[in-house]
Amino acid sequence: MNANNKVLSQRFFTQVRASLPMISNNDADLGRCVRVSNSSRLGWNAINECQCGSRLVRMAFPKRPKDAPFPTTHAACDHHLVVGGHSNATAASHSRSGFAKGLASVRIRLTPVASVVVTTVLALFGCTCCDKSLAHEKTARGSFDNVGPRAAPLRLWLEERGRGEPILMLHGFGASSYTWRYIAPALARTHRVVSIDLKGSGRSDKPFDDNYGVLDQVALLKRLIDHRGLTDLTLVGHSFGGGVALALALDLNGTRPAVLKRLVLIDSIAYRQKLPIFIQLLRTPVVARIGIYAVLPEIESFQGLYAAYHDPRKITLDAVRAYALPLYEPGGRYALLKTAEEIIPSNLSALVARYHTIRQRTQLIWCAEDPVVPLWVGHKLARNLADAHLSVLRGCGHAPQEELPLQTLALIRKFLQ
Repeated sequence: MNANNKVLSQRFFTQVRASLPMISNNDADLGRCVRVSNSSRLGWNAINECQCGSRLVRMAFPKRPKDAPFPTTHAACDHHLVVGGHSNATAASHSRSGFAKGLASVRIRLTPVASVVVTTVLALFGCTCCDKSLAHEKTARGSFDNVGPRAAPLRLWLEERGRGEPILMLHGFGASSYTWRYIAPALARTHRVVSIDLKGSGRSDKPFDDNYGVLDQVALLKRLIDHRGLTDLTLVGHSFGGGVALALALDLNGTRPAVLKRLVLIDSIAYRQKLPIFIQLLRTPVVARIGIYAVLPEIESFQGLYAAYHDPRKITLDAVRAYALPLYEPGGRYALLKTAEEIIPSNLSALVARYHTIRQRTQLIWCAEDPVVPLWVGHKLARNLADAHLSVLRGCGHAPQEELPLQTLALIRKFLQ
């Protein structure tokens, strides 16, 4: 459907705004709107809605040129609703001077599928106010480390800061080192903090191969530990990264016992359990491959965060964008699918049987209301590990380092003392 030179009705926006939860914009400057380009498959433009004081701002943007980076920025918007149909030059003019005013309302008829996707996009990218241009993507301070063989190089992205005993931080499924944004800088005041993007995640390479399981990640991390000369190491793992940390601890204890000193496991996978629905869908043949390429990465990102957060009002535009960007890369969605397919190690029973051999002090941090990895997993780990202490936080879902960063940081700091 071509929506050029049409305007969405007031009723449509009102229904859309009421239909799905809105996300906040409190990671950066409050009151900013992010320009988001809608999928070209729908044949129409991205829409945003902002509240500027008592004014309800509704707007739409022309389609993003194929060669334009994502996301792009826009200048201050006006308080009138406009739908595209502009050339790039016209769009730039509107970006500088505000959108055209005084257009009449026209109803747009959407197919059921398009309506669902459009509604989600509208709700997803609501914000509090439209004030000024969004700054360009922040450049992370980090580097690549090639941990693959010469015949098949594979680069992992890592961000390193601070001095002292090393801490290696491993993120969860569908996430990246961005998940430690509230924790890592504070820990770096007293420790050398190395935050990793696991293979297939964040900025790390995303090859089209079948090696995305827990043990595949372990093999790569062992090489990275060697390259970086990490000893007296504290491993911090969240969710899928916690499962990787457990398997890595077992491996290191058998091959390099002097390397690992402590473990911190945050809402970690550890045992056979019922998988959350979004991972079940990603493991479903045919359906997963069709679905993941038919939905905007921002929607996939938001759905993952919405499933993980206890309070969806804490989900930020910055977080949605950060977790969506890697899915635009070649291999990004393929890597997500392969990780979901291989998230349960084939030798899980053998790994579980060896948990009791992990003698390192271990801090377990769990959210009481975790819908992804239930609290019973934490209690069972506390019984099976030789020297583990479980701390339970209330008011968070599956990602306490994002929902309750101060409490999570305090527990880690106390454990490190």
